[in-house]
Amino acid sequence: MYEYPVRQRAPLSARAQETVMSSQHTRSAARKQKKPFRAKTPRRRRLPAALLSVLLLFLLCLLLTAPARYAEACIQGMALWAKAVLPALFPFLILTGLLTKLGVAQKLADRLSPLTEKIGLPGSAAYCLLVSLLSGYPVGSRTVADLYKGGAITREQAKRMSVLCSTSGPMFLVGSVGGAMFGSAAAGAVLLAAHLLAVIGVYLALYFANRRKKRNIHAGQKAPAPHAGLKKTMPPHALRVQNKTAAPHPDTDGILAASVQSGVLTVLCVGGFIAFFSVLMQALSDLHISVPLERLLSFPLSAAGSEGAAAGLTAGLLEATQGCASIAASGAPLALPLCAFLVTFGGGSILAQQLAFLTGAGVKAGPFIGIKILQGIAAFLLCLAFCSFVL
Repeated sequence: MYEYPVRQRAPLSARAQETVMSSQHTRSAARKQKKPFRAKTPRRRRLPAALLSVLLLFLLCLLLTAPARYAEACIQGMALWAKAVLPALFPFLILTGLLTKLGVAQKLADRLSPLTEKIGLPGSAAYCLLVSLLSGYPVGSRTVADLYKGGAITREQAKRMSVLCSTSGPMFLVGSVGGAMFGSAAAGAVLLAAHLLAVIGVYLALYFANRRKKRNIHAGQKAPAPHAGLKKTMPPHALRVQNKTAAPHPDTDGILAASVQSGVLTVLCVGGFIAFFSVLMQALSDLHISVPLERLLSFPLSAAGSEGAAAGLTAGLLEATQGCASIAASGAPLALPLCAFLVTFGGGSILAQQLAFLTGAGVKAGPFIGIKILQGIAAFLLCLAFCSFVL
């Protein structure tokens, strides 16, 4: 049987072999290469975003129908900011900035650190709480965010500090609300005491309740140190000093100008929130959206003889400063306790100011707002008790 001769291929040169292998590797890599992953936005997230866009467009069209009316609402919000908020907040913003840069606040915080460590917080929380007590809401929240970004606290510590270092300034409560709105510095002092005790008391109650719950679940296990979450990211020498506030060496060159500049930016941001929520409150009033809530609140308030404060309380859920002014003008018997609830809860404007800083530290809006509601209820009850004995 005839066999066909097998054709022998000539051996390839070294360069040709390299070319063939390169082309085979390229085809193999092309087959293995996957298409770039494109993250799709879930429908449950797209729907709220679309709904919010529609509501904002509707609000924009509403503003265009009566620009003079809403411009007047914006002017009233800015006037209230200039009269009640700016004098109470701006001096403290500058003073706390100077204390931080001079290192005085660090020494005060180091003395308070033994107290904060007993409630599961590092010594830097003492400084944050001190700043919040002196300056008020936006400064305390901004300090928490700065400490988290600087690696001085963990995300869990930032969540706890966000509700503890969330207080109104004494000058606003005593001077603006008590003196200007109620015409009594004693009323402002009662308001301040109820506010601070509610914020600190609710935090301590939640902390020890959660600690007892974890102790029952993990019985026999050693509790982690307050800085345990930082061990993987911070060197040992940093852990030894993390209980102290990280502050630069005192340098008096330009600290006044830097403090004034930072204070101006913060106080203008606060004014912008107040102006926006004043316009939003006017729009809701024109659309009669707030009427059902106002009528719902009027039933329990009328039983206590404070039906006239329902409109102010409804407005204060959006903007606490205007709500307190309206409640104080109503002369209702429960006016001061209702204002204690509003300034402790914060209202939409103050909550938005705080969350603008706190979301970067991993603080979620839902739990934060829920705890602020509990603190507001506690402030209402405490102020009601104090009024029966003091005023």
